[in-house]
Amino acid sequence: MQLVNPYFVYVGAVHPRKNVHRLIAAFDLFKQKTGSDFKLLIVGNFAWKTGEVLTAYHQATYQKDIQLLGYLPEEALPKVIGAAFAMTYVSLFEGFGLPIVEAMNCEVPTITSNIASMPEVGGDAVLLVDPHSIEDIALKMKRLVEDKDFYQNLVENGQQQKSKFNWTHSSEQVYQILKKI
Repeated sequence: MQLVNPYFVYVGAVHPRKNVHRLIAAFDLFKQKTGSDFKLLIVGNFAWKTGEVLTAYHQATYQKDIQLLGYLPEEALPKVIGAAFAMTYVSLFEGFGLPIVEAMNCEVPTITSNIASMPEVGGDAVLLVDPHSIEDIALKMKRLVEDKDFYQNLVENGQQQKSKFNWTHSSEQVYQILKKI
């Protein structure tokens, strides 16, 4: 897969909790407002209850700029994420949100939900959105594209934030908890 145009990427299963239908609608609105040459790549298997996603895709004015890639092998993900302009992860609920950390490891900023675990995982390295608001998601996409300093700030903050999620740090935290027990 060779892309010339910059792109936003979503990585994860495609089902209602992941909010992909609103992401598609927001991307369509972003394209309408900016006229940009950006693409949206959706990486992940379709799970269950995907009717809203397919409807959003088929109704998108800029459907040609949205690629439903399906499953990609694990070794391909760093390349796809690392070449992205930004990760878009606007899930309605996550226990953790691993793609946010994966994006930080690739020095790619993330637009993510302002609910559940995502603000804690992302810290100052993400751009938070109301996942129920198509307009807010589109506006944040536009901001990342237009504000180069803000974009770079998120990348730099990601380098600090990702250090909280490594095996050494995690094992130390578990060890300290076990000592207290």
